[in-house]
Formats: sequence, C-alpha cells, structure tokens
Amino acid sequence: MSEMDEKDRRAAQTVFNTLCSALDSIEYHYKKDEEELEVSYNVQGDDLPMDFTISVFGDRDVVRLLSFLPFRVSQERLTDITMAICWINDHLLNGNFDITLERGQITFRMTQSYRDSLIDMELFKYMIFVSINTVDEYNDRLFMVSQGKMTMEELQAAEEE
Repeated sequence: MSEMDEKDRRAAQTVFNTLCSALDSIEYHYKKDEEELEVSYNVQGDDLPMDFTISVFGDRDVVRLLSFLPFRVSQERLTDITMAICWINDHLLNGNFDITLERGQITFRMTQSYRDSLIDMELFKYMIFVSINTVDEYNDRLFMVSQGKMTMEELQAAEEE
C-alpha cells in the first residue's frame, strides 16, 4: 500500500468511526463491516420498511447512503415511474431517487464528499434523518405509481397537501 493509500485509509477510518458514533448517539441498531467501511440499518416507516446502507469510499473521499425500495417496477410501468421519479427529484433539496431500467429497482441515494473537510456526527445525523424522512414520504407514492394505482396528477396533488 502506498503512502497516499494509507493516508486515505486512515481518513476514511476516521470518517467511518464518526458515522458509527452518530448511529450510537441516536441509539440505532446497525450492522457494521469494518473491512468495507459500511454500515446497514433498518427503519420501519409509516407504511413500508426501509433499509439503509452507508459506505465510506476512501479512494474517492466520499460517503454514500443508499436505500433500496422493497419492490420492483414492471417493464410496462417504467415510463410512469420514471416520470414520477423525475418529478420528485425536481422537488428534493438533498438526495435523489434512481431506477435501474433493467431490474426495475428504485434506490434513494445521498452522497457527501469529505475531501479536505472535517465531518462531524451532526452531518451524519442530518443525512440519516433527511433520508429516512424522504424515503418514508415517497416510497408509498412510488409503490402506488408502480402498481398503476396513482397517476402523475394524483402524485402532484399529494405533494401539495
């Protein structure tokens, strides 16, 4: 491992330790993978269960949070769900929803660079709470659109309520 690689690894480990401290401070139960610098945890939302994974990438100085929604979108619903995701993303301040067209998997993603920065527990708490609120707010609506039980007009009206 080169000098730069070791420096990056130490910085990533520090960020990872701060992440774990943030989760401990809010008393979340989580699984951690020290080797991969990754944690995962579950939250029961108002309607659907939510799974989250936060990873630290030392080679890129980035923290990435992912939440895979617990359903798949059929090929015939891809146009509607893609339009819904675009509309929702346009209204989000932090994070975004993605979809893999081949598998119909919707993911919420939020990233944060820590290059030349200090990251404290408050940033991680912010990422955790904003992602939970965002996924919980939209996962049921995206599910309804994916099932053909909600139109774009109804999605937009629900946002205005």
